[in-house]
Amino acid sequence: MGLFVFSDLVGPGLPIYTEKGAAVRREIINYSNELQKSIGYREVHTPNITKAELFKVSGHYEKYQEDMLRVVSHYSDEEYFLKPMNCPHHTQIYASQMRSYKDLPIRIADFANLYRDEKPGELSGLTRLRCFCQDDGHCFCREEQIKRRVRRRFEYH
Repeated sequence: MGLFVFSDLVGPGLPIYTEKGAAVRREIINYSNELQKSIGYREVHTPNITKAELFKVSGHYEKYQEDMLRVVSHYSDEEYFLKPMNCPHHTQIYASQMRSYKDLPIRIADFANLYRDEKPGELSGLTRLRCFCQDDGHCFCREEQIKRRVRRRFEYH
């Protein structure tokens, strides 16, 4: 169908979307954003690289460090990684200001490129990649809102 290509010069598990593939990808993202917006999610955007400290605080560093792609800076000794998931970043948006229980639920979504250091033998077409795009949302709510939020989420699918 000519939607994407792989290049040895770019690297395994790193798809390059052609014009047709980019059009399909854009339609999927637009549709996903419409669905998220219809159920109260607000779109956010988070950086592709992040200090290791965030992943240490979240617990991801200890569990997934070997599967994360490390970024080396010529100007900083701090440890950075390409973003393997959105969860820690979304918690930082939530934690960025004081909130009242009346503000909850807060729903945010991020259609972002994520990066993982997959082993060469595990890479497979578009199902197992080193760079992939994920529609990822998080709902921050009170404990008594959880059942209703989950029930409501399944009503839309």
